[in-house]
Amino acid sequence: MYDLLRRELNVSNRRQTTLSLVYFDIDNFKQINDKYGHIEGDEVLKQIGQSLSDVVREVDIPCRYGGDEFCLILPDCNIKDAKVVCQRLIKLFTAKFPDFSLSIGIAEKAPDKQIDGADLIKIADKKMYLAKEKPGCQIQI
Repeated sequence: MYDLLRRELNVSNRRQTTLSLVYFDIDNFKQINDKYGHIEGDEVLKQIGQSLSDVVREVDIPCRYGGDEFCLILPDCNIKDAKVVCQRLIKLFTAKFPDFSLSIGIAEKAPDKQIDGADLIKIADKKMYLAKEKPGCQIQI
């Protein structure tokens, strides 16, 4: 993921385009595994993967960042359009798992700004934690 993010940031800088990074996790994932079992937890993770495949463009890069944490690199995508992608992701995910929720943070790299991947991830991560402060699926931009 880091290599792909670095590459896409370099392309964004060279072309002076916008890039958005989505950082999200499944709320209370440990409790899902504890209450419903690891097989159900695995199904939730598979659904995230399928939902991501269904909502992204061919140029977008979905990544599993950790156990239940994911990133989505969206080249040539502003924060407003990234939010639309996230809303579609939530819709697909909650159709399958209405009792579970996602917390999503979105960070944007503006065309005239330079930022490294680690800092962009930190910004999106902080926004994700702000989204966690509210119940249900939330997006923080």
